[in-house]
Formats: sequence, C-alpha cells, structure tokens
Amino acid sequence: MKTKKLIMIIAALAGFFSSVVAQQDYKRFTFSVVAGPHVQWLHTDQLQADPGTIGVGFGAGLMADYYFQPHYIFSFGLRFNQTGGAISYGGPVYLNRITGLDTLQAGTKIKYHLQYVEIPLALKLMSREIGYVSFRTEFGLDPWINIKSLVSATDNNIRKEPYAHQINGFNLAYHLGTGINYSLGNGMALLFTLFYKNTFLDVIKDAGMPVHDNVRLNQAGITFGIVF
Repeated sequence: MKTKKLIMIIAALAGFFSSVVAQQDYKRFTFSVVAGPHVQWLHTDQLQADPGTIGVGFGAGLMADYYFQPHYIFSFGLRFNQTGGAISYGGPVYLNRITGLDTLQAGTKIKYHLQYVEIPLALKLMSREIGYVSFRTEFGLDPWINIKSLVSATDNNIRKEPYAHQINGFNLAYHLGTGINYSLGNGMALLFTLFYKNTFLDVIKDAGMPVHDNVRLNQAGITFGIVF
C-alpha cells in the first residue's frame, strides 16, 4: 500500500513538473524586425477647420514578444514613426513661427511633417497554428516622443520650416491590430499586420495662440516583418 502511494505521489510530482516545464517552453522571447507604410490624417475640434488630404507615412522598428502563456503575449519594442497631416482653416490662420506670430489668410492649408520615436506596449492573442499559419489580434498603448517637426503653409511661402517649439514633445496613442504569422520553421516566421492608431493628446501646443483647438493624429497601415 505504501509503495502504491509512493508511486502515485511520484507520478503526481512528475506530472506537475512536466506541466511547469511545458509552460516554461512558452515563457520565452521572440524578436522581430518590422516595417511598413501607413496612411495618416489629422482631426481637429475646430469648427472652421477641415482635415486636409490623407498623407502617407512610414514606420519601422524592433519588437520583442514575451509568451507568458501558450497563446498570450506581452509585446514591447522601439519604433520610428514618420508621420504628419494637414488641416485647412476656413477663418484666419494663426501660425506661431520662430520669428513670431503670423496671421495667414482664410482657406490656408497647414501641413505638419512629424517624426516620432515610439515605445509600443501591447497584449497579443495568438491562435493555434493551422498548417503554417497562426492568427493574431493585439491592442496596446504607444508612448510617442517627438524628434523632428516641420511646418508648411499654402500662404506666405512657408516650406518645411522648423516647428518643434509648437509641437508637444510627448504624446500617447492606442493601437488595434490583427494579422498572421507564417511559420518558416526553426522558430522563424513571417508576419503581416493591419493596424489603426489614434493619439489621446493634442499634437499642437496652444500656448501663445489666439485660437485654441485640439488636434489628434490618426494612422492606419500595414506592417511586414520577420520573427526570429
């Protein structure tokens, strides 16, 4: 009887430790290099303003995925985001240039050329592999740090003028994404993602401006990458 109990205890412990080991197989890091284009546009709550034409930007970076469960992943990384947008104003336009406050004529379109460094943080849900393909959804928050800002205007011959003093140095966006991973074997895979991003905070500083508005930046795009 004692022998049977001992065997049962050993079997239970073996099962427990094998389960832990199996879980630890999923508690691992994968790394990916990602890049891709996106479309971008600005939205403002200013009633006399309309978003300009949709522009095209580009993003690229390095990501790390930590599997804390077989199909649940915490993701973080570092990305470069070249973006911007345009706004057309129906009334007088006030532009706080380096040389001072400038008043532009009604109907002027202001275009912002922006570059950010992002630190994306996300939770990903990964399906079981079907053939060579796994399906993925994700949602997360992306702190943005502005590293370059230029402005152009259709009035007064303003072309890519430095504008960092009027762009908020920090912003925060949320993102939603869905995509697939195509396994290449040996832990490597190709990835494809469709995503949407929207900032929570005002892109442009209102300090020193006669008119105050809230400008948000939107993006939708495609990301390609390789996982290793």
